[in-house]
Amino acid sequence: QTVKNFIDGYDRLNGYTGTYGYDVELSGYSKDIQSFQVPKHQAHNRTDLAPKFSKNKENHISEINKFVSKLSKNTKDRQPVLIVCENDEEARAMYEAISKERPNDPIQMVDSVKKDIDPETQLAGQKGMITIATPRMSRGTDISPDHSNGLCVVTAYADFRRVEGQIQGRAGRQAAKGVTVQILDESNLKNKLQTSTGQ
Repeated sequence: QTVKNFIDGYDRLNGYTGTYGYDVELSGYSKDIQSFQVPKHQAHNRTDLAPKFSKNKENHISEINKFVSKLSKNTKDRQPVLIVCENDEEARAMYEAISKERPNDPIQMVDSVKKDIDPETQLAGQKGMITIATPRMSRGTDISPDHSNGLCVVTAYADFRRVEGQIQGRAGRQAAKGVTVQILDESNLKNKLQTSTGQ
């Protein structure tokens, strides 16, 4: 059953979400959908940095690695980092590359297959930890960082605003501090654009 069929089965539906995306996304389900924003109960203390771009895949991983290094020279004092990749294949490639560059750093990978990720979620908040995951880690996951600067979230690909909002929302939860940044591969973006436009 599609979302549109579900909506069409009711005369009236009321819903609430923290990441609904653009109005144009909702209009694809039904022309009669109305949406409005509710002011936040607490202003967030999260810092959303400007996106960064790399020329190709190899440089992309290097840019992410350099960004992590700038957070702190001392691994034990570094705020925990969550790197979210598009899929399992990209996450494994990122995990292997980062692990090779940082053999002494605590690094874990969370794929989309494992059912119970509670142990990894708890570890993801520890100082110095680098967690490499898929968007699965961005839905219904509360990471409690033990660093005063909170969790740092790196989004390694472009997605719908709704999904990106979910990913960024792992940092700075409950008015805590946090940092988010998108580090994107320009060549991958161009390929996606050409595929979507058929050019």
